[in-house]
Amino acid sequence: MNLLDWSRIQSGKLVLSPEKIKPSEVLDECEILLQPLAEQKNIDLTIYNNTDALLFADKEMLKTILRNLATNAFKFSHAGGTVVIETEEQPESVIFSVSDNGVGISAKQKENIFSLASSISTEGTAQEKGTGLGLILCKEFIDMHGGKIWLESEINHGSVFKFTISKYKL
Repeated sequence: MNLLDWSRIQSGKLVLSPEKIKPSEVLDECEILLQPLAEQKNIDLTIYNNTDALLFADKEMLKTILRNLATNAFKFSHAGGTVVIETEEQPESVIFSVSDNGVGISAKQKENIFSLASSISTEGTAQEKGTGLGLILCKEFIDMHGGKIWLESEINHGSVFKFTISKYKL
């Protein structure tokens, strides 16, 4: 995700292309992309798929959301840390979660974390730079799917970002 994606969303030119997909397909593809990044920072990446439900979602957007949340988790976790991506089936949707045992997010930072008001420069545990724009794009992509995103976090204990994607209705 980048500024170009955000620009397309704002101008209405980014089109949602939903299809029937299994969470396992998306998670497998994300694992291939994310594992080398986790290894670079000596972070244990674990992925649990707890559902066989079909989703109705834009596969590329879903992969982008998961990649962005996971790379943020890597950025704000110390070497030797853990990042877990998992799914939980609900009656109408699947909850995806990306959790870490990193530095956590303060209550003040959480207030506007998904809005432009929070889009400020941040620094990861290894001095990686970030703008916060990725979280705004994640929220926009999830909104386009009719889902919701939320955050649970505690300073020095890590964060969990969760979001919902609707199941495919027969």
